[in-house]
Amino acid sequence: MSAEAKAGGAYRWALDDYDLYAVRIDGQEMQRLTSTPGYDAGSNVSPDGKTIVWTSVKDGDLDLYAMNLDGSKPRRLTSEIGYDGGLFFAGQQAHRLPGGASH
Repeated sequence: MSAEAKAGGAYRWALDDYDLYAVRIDGQEMQRLTSTPGYDAGSNVSPDGKTIVWTSVKDGDLDLYAMNLDGSKPRRLTSEIGYDGGLFFAGQQAHRLPGGASH
């Protein structure tokens, strides 16, 4: 995702076509985890290593999703209009950055 400056100091973020992949630490066995058109990025892995959360436009708006580490069982976590990204883990807790819709 890249930012372009607009008049008045605001930014417009380009939601390029990205997908999520998993790969072993040695760089072998790359596995594609997402394959929908549009932006699938901004991912984080939960502290227990079982869940990936990411931001996607797969349903037409920027929302947060979660899936198992192997890419199975994707599920939508947010549905507010506007940017719902910015999820991160600190310890065992999930947090949202300011500016995202909260649930």
